[in-house]
Amino acid sequence: MTGEVWCGQLERAVRGRVDDVEIVPLDRGTMTFVLGANGVVVHLAGDGKALVSPSFEDGGTIANEPLERRVQHLSLTTHDVHGTTVLLVADLIAEHLTGEKVEDRPRTLRDGYGPPDFTTEAGKRRERFLALSYEGIPFAEHAIQYRNNDPTEVNFSKEMGEAISFGHLAVATGLNHLVSNIENRQPPEPDLRVTWTDGSHVWVEVGQVTEPSSAKYFAAIQKVNQHLRRLENADPAFLAEIQGRHVSVQLPEAPPTSKSRLAADEIVKLLRSIDFDTVPRMVALNVDPDVTPYLASLRAYYYVGDGLSTYLRADNVGNSFNPDDSVNDFKAMLASKMTKKYTVDAPLWLALPLTDLMHVPMLSLEAIRRRVLADTGQFSRILVGSMEDAQIIERLS
Repeated sequence: MTGEVWCGQLERAVRGRVDDVEIVPLDRGTMTFVLGANGVVVHLAGDGKALVSPSFEDGGTIANEPLERRVQHLSLTTHDVHGTTVLLVADLIAEHLTGEKVEDRPRTLRDGYGPPDFTTEAGKRRERFLALSYEGIPFAEHAIQYRNNDPTEVNFSKEMGEAISFGHLAVATGLNHLVSNIENRQPPEPDLRVTWTDGSHVWVEVGQVTEPSSAKYFAAIQKVNQHLRRLENADPAFLAEIQGRHVSVQLPEAPPTSKSRLAADEIVKLLRSIDFDTVPRMVALNVDPDVTPYLASLRAYYYVGDGLSTYLRADNVGNSFNPDDSVNDFKAMLASKMTKKYTVDAPLWLALPLTDLMHVPMLSLEAIRRRVLADTGQFSRILVGSMEDAQIIERLS
């Protein structure tokens, strides 16, 4: 990996941990950059040492001060660095600036996906995806990006999300073995430049087939659960309190962001109001409006699980689903992308992952396959689906 690519990864990773930090590269060749808003100079030396300077009082030269916390020697060179090290250095810098210890968490996509699995078709697809080269290194070695120091809040950049989406579709369509490298680009070029093993390339624009209402609903429930996870991580007494308690709170209506904390607090109140010695198990129970009035206003109900598992979360409810809705979403996204102009010197493709969590991707894809597109605009190929199954739609003329 080149030093420039490595620095780019590190810049994105640090921004995910420390608010309002502008990272200004001084010398990418020697891996030196500045966390501008905080006046901290970081130098990653070729001899394997990471050094910081707390100010510019020395005129911009690097003071030989070891980076604080867990690691002082990182075995770095400008051409032999992988995602684990990127995220480790980002964690250390965040700790240095904020004084808060970053909790242990998966550091690379390999960590996040777990150990290799070649025994199932799903496992094989996952391994083929992780082996794809993105910005010069396999996806498996790329750093997982987090919104903040909370180990549960994964927050991939738009650019990495686009590359992952195309990677999933490449695996499902069998194109993965032809891919040499995937790289992000900026307008007026399309989102991705994909180089093939024969040296040729195509351009890929990426969209998503999802209904805005579905995305908003799931994001709202996720926000409630983020508050619950933070409470578990921050309060050992509360974590001990919920051990062996399994409560799933079903939310037919999701709260707005401004009310997500209130919903989480009332879920805790609900937990503490339950008599676990007598409560019926695996039966839908209405919340008590006297105990949790806001949850009652959302028409919430809950299940208490049987056994000793630990689970306290808001969950989405079952929903009706019409696969033709996905066709309409697909056509709307295609029409939107067809209005845009791109600067390209090779064929232009469109990648549309099916990301609506309220839908069933297999049924959505079957509905899309039954429709014949009269026009795909400037796109010579459209890839639509998920990593489990996808379709290539060729331009008719």
